[in-house]
Order: sequence, then C-alpha cells, then structure tokens
Amino acid sequence: MIIWPIFFLICCLSGVATGHNGAVALIYPMTGVEIDGEFDDWPAGADRFPIDLCEHGVEPRNAEDFSGFLRLGYDRDRKALYVAAEVRDESLLIDAELAEKPWIAHDGCELFIDVGHGESWSPLLQFMMYGSQRRIFGAKLGSEGDLDDVEVAMQTAPGVRRYEWRLNLDRISQGRWNYRPEVVLGFDIALIDKDEDGSYSWMTWGHGSLKAFSLTRLGDAIFLESGEEIADEAVGLFQKVLGQSVRTTLDRVWETTTYQIFFSSVPLAFSMLHLVLFLFYPRIKENLYYALFTGSLAIFIFIYFQRSFSMQPDLMYGVLAVPIAVSLPFGLRFLYAVFYSRLPRVFWLFILGGLGTILWWWYSPLSAITYLNFFALAVAVEIARVLFQGRAQKKQGTWIIGTGMVFFLITMAAQVLMSFGISHVFVWGLLGISVSMSVHLSRSFARTNLDLEAQLVRVKELSARALEQERIARREEVQRRMLEAENERKTQELEEARALQLSMLPQAIPELDDVEIAWYMNTATEVGGDYYDYAIDPDGTLTVALGDATGHGLKSGTVVTATKSLFHAQAMKPCIEEIFRDMSTSLHKMNMGRMGMAMVMVKVREGRLRMGSAGIPPVLLFRRATGEVEEVLIEGMPLGLSSSPTYQEREFPLDPGDAILLMSDGLPELLNAEGEEFGYPRTAERFSRCATEHPAEICRFMALGGDEWANGASQDDDMTFIALQIKSPIPQQKEEL
Repeated sequence: MIIWPIFFLICCLSGVATGHNGAVALIYPMTGVEIDGEFDDWPAGADRFPIDLCEHGVEPRNAEDFSGFLRLGYDRDRKALYVAAEVRDESLLIDAELAEKPWIAHDGCELFIDVGHGESWSPLLQFMMYGSQRRIFGAKLGSEGDLDDVEVAMQTAPGVRRYEWRLNLDRISQGRWNYRPEVVLGFDIALIDKDEDGSYSWMTWGHGSLKAFSLTRLGDAIFLESGEEIADEAVGLFQKVLGQSVRTTLDRVWETTTYQIFFSSVPLAFSMLHLVLFLFYPRIKENLYYALFTGSLAIFIFIYFQRSFSMQPDLMYGVLAVPIAVSLPFGLRFLYAVFYSRLPRVFWLFILGGLGTILWWWYSPLSAITYLNFFALAVAVEIARVLFQGRAQKKQGTWIIGTGMVFFLITMAAQVLMSFGISHVFVWGLLGISVSMSVHLSRSFARTNLDLEAQLVRVKELSARALEQERIARREEVQRRMLEAENERKTQELEEARALQLSMLPQAIPELDDVEIAWYMNTATEVGGDYYDYAIDPDGTLTVALGDATGHGLKSGTVVTATKSLFHAQAMKPCIEEIFRDMSTSLHKMNMGRMGMAMVMVKVREGRLRMGSAGIPPVLLFRRATGEVEEVLIEGMPLGLSSSPTYQEREFPLDPGDAILLMSDGLPELLNAEGEEFGYPRTAERFSRCATEHPAEICRFMALGGDEWANGASQDDDMTFIALQIKSPIPQQKEEL
C-alpha cells in the first residue's frame, strides 16, 4: 500500500519535529463499534501498528512467544476514542489472587492518553487492565479509581488475546475536547507478558518508559477526517499540524531548558562562592560541606530536567542516583558541622546508605525506588532531629535552616497536589534549602566580623592604656617583691603552724585487746582542716573522733586546735550527745563566724558500738558474717554553728571480724581529670574489698584508691581515714554502757 512510505515519512519527521518518542499512528473515523473484544466491526482498511519495543524485562524469543499490534478509531458523534490491541502469547497468566499485586505480576494492558497534546489544561492519563482489575491514574482526576464512560473488554483464544477500549474524550478532557481535523492526540500503549518461569516483558508502541511522568514519552496519533483517500488526507493533515507541533515542541524545549539553566545555576553559584570562601579560610569547614552539597544538588537538578529529553529515562534515573546519594550525606555533614563539635558515628551509616543507593539504583532503577524513598526519609528524620535538638539547645541560626526545611516540605506537598497544575515546584524547595544554609553561613560570618570589630576597638583601648600600665607595672614590681617577701614569711609561719598542728595529733597507735585501730591523713594545704583523736576511759571504753573543719588553711587549723582541747575535756563523758552539745556551745562562743567542725565520734566497749555524727559523711560498717557493708548516716549540724544544737546517738552490736571506717569527705568528693567524683558508692565498694585486712592495710588501700582516681591531679580537700576492727571474741555485755 502507498500508505506505508507516507507513514514512514511521517514517523521520521514527527520524531524530529515533536521531540516525542517517534511513533505516529492514524485514527480512523468509525461508527457502530461494540466493545466486546471482537474486531469484525472495525474498518477493513484500518492500519495496524506494531507493538514490538521491549523497554523492560526479557526480549521475547519470537513472535509466537509475544507480539502485538494496535489500531485506533474514533466516533465524532459519541466523542469516543477506540483502541484495539491484538496479542500473540503462548500463555495467558492472569490470577485473581494477584489482582492487587504489582503490574509485573501478571499479563495486562495499559493506555497513556494526552488529549490536549501538552496544553496546560490537558491531563496525562493512564488506564490499566489486569484480569478483572480496572484502574485509572490522572493528575487532574483526583484520587485513583474508576472513570465513568470507559469500557474495556478482553477476549482470549488459543495463543491470542484481544483488548478493546472505548474512552470518552469529552469526559477525559473535562468538556474541553472539540474535534478538529488538525487535532493530534498524545498516545501510547504498553502490553505486559508474564510467563510461568517468572520472567516478564514490557512491550510498547513508542520508545521510552515511565510514560505517565512525561508527555515527551508518548507518540502522536492523528485524527483523519474520513476513511477515503487516506494517504492524501494523512499527508495534508500532517502538513497542517507540523508547523504547530514544531512551535509547541520548541516552546516546551525552551521552557524546560530555561528551568534547567536557572534552577541548576543558582545552587552552582552558591557552591562556587562558598568553595572560594573555604579556600580563603579553610578553618570554616562548613563552607566546604555546603559547597559539596549544593554542587551535587545542581548536578541533580540539571539531570532531572535533562531526563525530559531522553529516550532512555531509566538510564537517567540511574544517573540521578549519584548526585542524590552524594548531596544527602553532605547536607547532613553540613548540619553536623554547624550543630556538633564532634562528628556523630551515625553519619557513616548514611554514607553507606548513599553508596548502597548508587549501586542498587544503577543495577535496577525501578526496584530501587522504594529503597531510595526509605533512605531519603531516614535522612529527613535525622535532619529534623538535629534541628529540633539545636532548637532545644538554643543554637544560633537553627530557625534559619529550619525555615528552609519547612519551605521544602511545603513544596513537596504541593508537588503531590498535581491536580492544581503545579509542576517542578519541589525544585523551588531545594533552592529554599540552599538559600537558608547560605544565609546561615553569611549570618555567622557577619557575626564573626562584628566580634572582630569589637575586639579591634578593645585592642585600641588597651593600646592607649599600655603606657600607663607600664608605669603601673613598675610600681607593681616593687610591690610584688615586697609581697614575695611577705609571702615567704607567712609560708614559714604556716609551715610552723602545720608542724604544730600535726604534733597535736596522736602519734602512737593504742594497743587494745579487743580492737585494732589505724589512721591516715593527707592534708591539701599547709594547715589542714581534718582532725582525729582518741581516748581510753578507765573502764576500757575506746573513744575515737574524726573531724573536718570548714575550709582550709590557718583558720581551720585554729578550729582544730580548739576542738582538740574540747575533746580531751569531754571525751570521758559516757553520752556522745552531751559531748557534742558541750563542744558545739564552746566553739560557738569563740565567735569564729561560719567556721565549724563536722565530726563523727564512736565509743567501743565489749562488742557494742555507740555512734554520734555532726555533719560528717556516713560511717561504713562491715559485717564479717554477711560480707556486706552498711552505710550509717546520722543527721546533725557541724559543731560551733549553733548555740542550741541537737544531736542523735545510735548503738550497734559488734562481732569478731567486723570493721568500722570513719572518714572525711576528701575521698568521696575527690575529682578525676574528667571532673567526675569518686562518690560514696565507689567508696563503700572499695572498703568491702579490704575490710578483712588489718586496719593499717585498710587505710593504705583506701588512700591508694584516691591516688589512682586523681591520677596526679591536685587534691582540693584533706583526706583522713580511721579504721577499727574487732579482733577477738568478746563476752556478751550485760549492762548498758
């Protein structure tokens, strides 16, 4: 037929002129067609157009394995478009249980319609049929679902199946379609063949996949005025629409290219600017991370628009994976640099996720979409967490970057609402993120400059005072030498005071039949505030006292001296409460201000322990029978701080092998290099490890624990221990002490 050379010419010219997928078909006028899957009511001269482009899956082995063709017709009065597709297939695989499964699960047919041929009002619709399943997708139809005035039927025979469609063009176009001889319809069809071995083939009429996302991946279908002299009419119609198609396509190309240049050049400009800033001042690494983020973002936007011109969109989606996987981690790295002093370890998981995205998407672009969505969602959640944490910590500039993120989320939501005709709006959101990050960096730079200006003003002021300070320094040098001499004199006096204080402490350890005792003291200054002493009553009662004066130095040494005198005057009294009241009253009368003495006192006799406390840390009592350590804390105000204090006294039984540890707060409140206290739980645990040893070994082991914890750090407080241990069986006491 003469139509085939003419049709070949039309196909060639159309592929060049329109920029669509190169496929051109003729739509024949027809009437009286019934949608039953039979083609005997179609015009005999209606041409058949092969469906033989395998865009996905496995190439068919031969025509018997899978092949097909289509015919197109229309009824002007009914405003109906008819589509007939005949398929040769060795096996028809349609399972009712797979009705809700993906499109690759079973055989089916899909139509893609652009009624307005790319005009602004025209929706791009996708019709699907898989067995009993009928579905439609369209940007301006709202949610997916069934559409009125759409009929489809399928007939099957051995090795053959037929699809027959009727679409109401007026309904699809929302009443805007009005037939004219020069109308060109954007159209394409896809046939899916699922074989029993699990393989599938996705065959199309025109080149390109993902046709529901771009008008340029559809072919052109031309409406014929009549069914007679088809060749001449086709040539005439093509001559009429060629000029319009060229202009329309050039307008689309110009619009898309303009978007491409603008949206990609903006982040690229930001990237180059901040890269130069980093090269000039490498200390601010945020500029480098921002430059890498926006640079990869510019590449992503460029490729995103470029895919509109590609006949291999799958390949372009694979290429898109690289800038996506790079930009997201670098965006996170920028936020970490802004809000964290140290890089979180979780960042390396996102690096691995980005590499996984590249590898997976490059291998299988379609199947990797779900993975990419989860990866992008994980990054978004992490960004939100960092921003919320920065807001909670009142980090500078959090609201600026947060505003950019909110704007991006708004544009993404708007992108989804395609029923309002919004296109590429999410790219504005990407620019919003870039702008917000750049504003943050600029703001930080400006604040740094303001701080530097303030410092320069301060330097000028200091320079103006330099001469005066030099004169003052000379006078101060003289005063310093005088102070050194005075300090040397006072140091000598403090050393003498320290020697005097230490001479007042017991030097010899008493030897008792039933109790072993040892003590240890290390002062933090020349004159310490810790004090210990003992007394033995005529009846054999051992009285032991350990005190900790408030503060250090000479004043605390004075308190220690007074306390020693009061202790020896009161120690023989049987009641600890009475001793504490008398000592506290006497110290209070000395008018030493807020200087006082925290103290613990115990009396041991014949297997009984009596204890009183005046603001001292708890006493540790080790029970040999159970191996447990008890913390005994008795509340009471330090001696000398009140004229009418109240105190308590408690009594405990003792067994052979039991040990008692009296201590000041020097060890529990000792700090290590990280500023962490040794603490009372750690003190009790260490005592439990040595409580069965000799008291001298107990004191040595506890002091060694403090040295290990401090690790050479200076000691801020005195450290004193008194350890007692019941060493022999003691007869049961029959009377109260």
